[in-house]
Parts: sequence; structure tokens; C-alpha cells
Amino acid sequence: MISFSSFVSTFHAFFDKPLWAHEFFGNTLGEYAFAFLWGVVFWVVLVFLHWTLVGIVRFFSRRTKTVADEAFVGVAGTLNKWFYAFLALYAAVHILDIPEAQMSWFKTTLIIWTGYQVVLGFLVVVDKILEAFFEKNMDGDEDGKGESTRTFIGMIVRAVVWVAAFLFVLELVGVNVGALATGLGVGGVIIAFALQSVLSDLFSTFVIHAEKPFKPGDFIVVGEHRGTVKSIGIKTTRIQALQGEEIVISNQEMTSARVQNFKMMEERRVLATLGIVYDTPIEKVRAIPDMIRHIVEERSDVRFGRAHFRSFGDSALEIELVYFILSNDYDTYMNAQQAINFAIMEAFARERIEFAFPTQMVYVRKE
Repeated sequence: MISFSSFVSTFHAFFDKPLWAHEFFGNTLGEYAFAFLWGVVFWVVLVFLHWTLVGIVRFFSRRTKTVADEAFVGVAGTLNKWFYAFLALYAAVHILDIPEAQMSWFKTTLIIWTGYQVVLGFLVVVDKILEAFFEKNMDGDEDGKGESTRTFIGMIVRAVVWVAAFLFVLELVGVNVGALATGLGVGGVIIAFALQSVLSDLFSTFVIHAEKPFKPGDFIVVGEHRGTVKSIGIKTTRIQALQGEEIVISNQEMTSARVQNFKMMEERRVLATLGIVYDTPIEKVRAIPDMIRHIVEERSDVRFGRAHFRSFGDSALEIELVYFILSNDYDTYMNAQQAINFAIMEAFARERIEFAFPTQMVYVRKE
């Protein structure tokens, strides 16, 4: 039992020392006050730097729209006042005499929270890069295939990043993740084999979007198939054939096959051979190249190449004609070719020039 005299001596001892010199849980009140002020200053500086940097980036982003600007603003948006408050608290308790167990708890929480913020920021950057990539390379995406591809790729990236971050944080806090990583590695190999075809098509989708050998609306020929590209999905490309049916081809096949893209042509070259009978007078044969040149040059959508009396065929005198259709549209190409063919037939009919057809003359000798 505490005597009155000991209580009085303790009371006098307490007030003999300044208030800030008294110790509680291993630290004086003065040290607690200094740690509190240090934490407040630290928090204010962090918040000030945060809003200053964000304000500067937003100011310049109004003048130059870049992925880096949007990514920085997005990453800054993942940082909140509670994270800054915990950083300030950690800075404050770091200068105090805190038991090792409590200090270990603060360090572990800091590692986990910081890792969480780093992952969030990294995913924001990845989302901005994917968004910019698909906006640039998905022209004519009316059916939203590009958006679904971007979402699917984003899901895969998120899963991989979160698993890697989880293992990394466990390693930092002292957990042996060797066996767990080995198990995940074996499981990853099994999943990779099971999804080999899907992953191959997904990589091919990236190649198609990056190199853009074709895009929706282009008329292409792939092997024995030809038609207009309707959409480029995650796994397949859909083509509307000339006959009307829809052809579905895997993206892996599209990147490994030889693709002819007629939409990329600025003009179409036409090579035609005309055969006239051997009985045609030489004067008319001489006039045919100029006659054909005038017919072709009358059209504004066609560029004349050449016209020559090429050779003596088995059953005809052969005239070779070359001209170019100034359009990559197939209907325009066929209409111009048809009009020129009709004009040549009319001109030959006026000049009484006959087209030749395969004939063979047999001479019979009687003895």
C-alpha cells in the first residue's frame, strides 16, 4: 500500500520537472509533440507537392494531349489522402523510440500499401497505353470488337501483375514463396499449353493491329478466300465473301498466310490482248494502237499505258493493251473495263476490223 508520504514525494517530483520532460511509453511529451509536428509538416508537404505537380501537368496537357500527361494524372488520382496520412504517421513514429514489434507492423503495412499503390499506378499506365493504341489502330470499329479486345488484354495484364505483386510483397515481408512460385509456375505451364491456341491468336491480334496489313472495310484475298473485312476480333477475323457468306479465319492463320489487300492500291493495272484476223490490211493494223489510245484517253478515270502490235499468234495478229484504272474500287474497275471493251468493239465494227478466233486451215494434197 502506497503511503501518503511517498505519494507526496512522487507528486512533487512530477511537478519539479517541466511538462514536456515527462516520459510515457519510452518517449517524453516533448518528443511526442515534435513527432506530431513533423508528421503534420510531412503530410502538408506531400499534399502540396501532389497538387502542384498535378496542376502543372494538367496545365500543359491542355496544350499538348499526350499519353504521358494522361497517365501521370491517372497515377496521381490513385494516390489518396489516407496514403499520405499513413506516410506522415510512419515518418513521425520513425523518430520515436517504438518497440520492435510495433515498428515491424508499421513497416509491413507500409510495404503492402506501397506495393498496392505501385500496382494501381502501373495498371493505370497500361490502360492508357492500350487505350491510345486501340484508338489509333481501330479505325472503323463499329461493332466494338476493338473495345472487347482491349478489355480482354487488360484483364490478362491485371491478373499477371497482381499475382507478381502478391508474390513480391510476400517475399519482402519474409515469407518463403519458393514452393508457391514453383507451384504457380507448373500451373502456368499447364494453363499455357491449354490456352496455346488462344494465346497465339491473341498475339496475332496484336500483330494485326500494330502492322495494320488490313482493316475493316478492306477487300482482301487470303488463300482461296476473297472478300471484305467485316471485323477483327480477339481470336478471329470475319470476311464478307463476294458470294455473300461470312468467312471466319483465325488471326494466327491471317498473320501466317499471304494476304493481298486491294484497298491499298491507288490504281489497278489492266492488261488485255486483242486478236484480229490475218486478213486485216496493214494500214488498219498500223492504226489500231492509236485508235485504242484515243478510246482510253477519253475517260477521266483511266490512265493510258501503251498499245502495241505485239506478235503473230497461231490464229491471230495480237495487239497488247495496258491501261490503269485510277481507283481501287472493284466496281469502278469493272465498269471502266466494260466501257472500254464496248468502245473498242464499236470502233472495230466501224473500221470493219474482225476479231480472230482459234482456227486451223488444213491443206489436202491429192496425188
